[in-house]
Amino acid sequence: MRCATLLLVAALSVGAAESASRPQLRQGVDVFVRIETGTLRGSMETSLNGTLYSRFVGIPFAEPPIGDLRFKAPQSPASWTGTRDALQYGSECPQGGGGSEDCLYANVYVPTSGSGSDLPVMVNIYGGAYTGGSSSYRTPDYFMDKGVVLVTFNYRVGAIGFLSLQNDDIPGNAGLKDQVFALQWVQRNIGYFGGDPDQVTIFGESAGGSSTSHLFLSPAANGLFKGVIIESGEANAVWSVEMNPREKAYRLAAALGFEAQGDNLTDDEQDRQLAAFLRAADHQDLTRDDSRANSDFENRRLSRLGFAPVIEPESDTAVVTEPPGDILREGRYNQVAVMTGVTSADGGVVIYSSGVLWNEDYAEDVRENFTELVGSQLQLPEELQADAALELENFYFAGEGFSINDTQAVYDMVSDMYFIQPAEFLARTVANTSSDVPVYLYYFDYDGYGADEHGMGHAAEASYLFLQDGPNKDPNSNDGKMIELLTTLWTNFAKYGSPAPNGNPTTWERFTAETANYLDLKLEPATRQDLLKERMDFWKELLDQ
Repeated sequence: MRCATLLLVAALSVGAAESASRPQLRQGVDVFVRIETGTLRGSMETSLNGTLYSRFVGIPFAEPPIGDLRFKAPQSPASWTGTRDALQYGSECPQGGGGSEDCLYANVYVPTSGSGSDLPVMVNIYGGAYTGGSSSYRTPDYFMDKGVVLVTFNYRVGAIGFLSLQNDDIPGNAGLKDQVFALQWVQRNIGYFGGDPDQVTIFGESAGGSSTSHLFLSPAANGLFKGVIIESGEANAVWSVEMNPREKAYRLAAALGFEAQGDNLTDDEQDRQLAAFLRAADHQDLTRDDSRANSDFENRRLSRLGFAPVIEPESDTAVVTEPPGDILREGRYNQVAVMTGVTSADGGVVIYSSGVLWNEDYAEDVRENFTELVGSQLQLPEELQADAALELENFYFAGEGFSINDTQAVYDMVSDMYFIQPAEFLARTVANTSSDVPVYLYYFDYDGYGADEHGMGHAAEASYLFLQDGPNKDPNSNDGKMIELLTTLWTNFAKYGSPAPNGNPTTWERFTAETANYLDLKLEPATRQDLLKERMDFWKELLDQ
């Protein structure tokens, strides 16, 4: 087994006095592994709960996408001679005017408790509204305690990762291509660390959940994983696909001073000039403010992402070439186990970012122009959007019109529109189109860290899955019990293809075509049926699903 390479070389790094008998791995000891591009030096660490694990961080999985490679699909990294230190995280990708384009690095964490056997692998894709995020904040402790290998990595975001001219030069989705490339790297290399390439599960929250969902739907990711965990973000949500990418690219360039040079230029000639301009621009200028890519109208909507995945031209590296809803309805997704869910107040992230609850002028704008601002984000033909928006407003606000005085109605509407309805649709559609694909749906409604009077905050699962500030770490506290529950369910799914296999104290029944089961995820979780039935039935009728 490849994992023996890691353990044997790690043993050789221990002092001679110890190695005369049986070498003992301990915190602080160097550990080495040879992968396809060279030898890495990592370190032995100890989790919060005392699990010893190997830590390799800042591993290049692609060539730095700089210069002419900006906006391009990732390329294979160069090999190195000697030993490369894998002791410090790589830079985060450009975002908010910071970061570095030399950012495509992976991190691998391996518990020593599984030495001698190939371990299940969990690969995390971070969220951040397709605008920010970094793998370096994903502390692995709880996953180490559960005996799985954890892989995290950086991918390009914002304009650097998702700007598109819809042509062969800048087709878009560079960030998704980074994700596919990282998963291909995992397939070729994780065995050297002791992981099983046939037991890879990918998971992520928010934009990371949307990304995971896109990969679930994409032929480009076929064979790269056996399961997906999609948290608070679906590819079929309106914010997960940008429908006007060329206009956004030109608006951003205009904000940076671009003017086409010459008269009577063809679209191709203008595109070439624009591409040269964008590649010459400082990445700090490109990523400082994504809202510059939006139209004035787009910046008045509740959800205002500047850049997101696009439906790109067909190519050898293309990831998204069709509308996600079409792929789902026709059952043309990767045939792997699915676990997906939402939080009870997922829409809070949109509410806070828009400022609608405290900006009175903006709230009045939404109230007066509800059919346009909200209707434009309903996935319906344009001629049906205004009437549908009126139905939506009447349903959530009882015929009284949009009002921030009914904050729970605002939360429910926004949560359903952007997160809960897309998740329920994905679970239902997969269950209806493939009896062979197990589907598990959850509703995270725990009253603990991350929750307020409106419900559990957006993508709050991540705060419990990774060792972060916030939840109470005391295992006897309610938060500590929730940490144990979530990490057990998530890692069980990676190990067994079911979050609650036989013998587990939690009962979580599959979502099927016959029974719409979901896990009501609280301190005492329970399988229930028909998530938010009245609200979801309304959406089925509204969107003709």
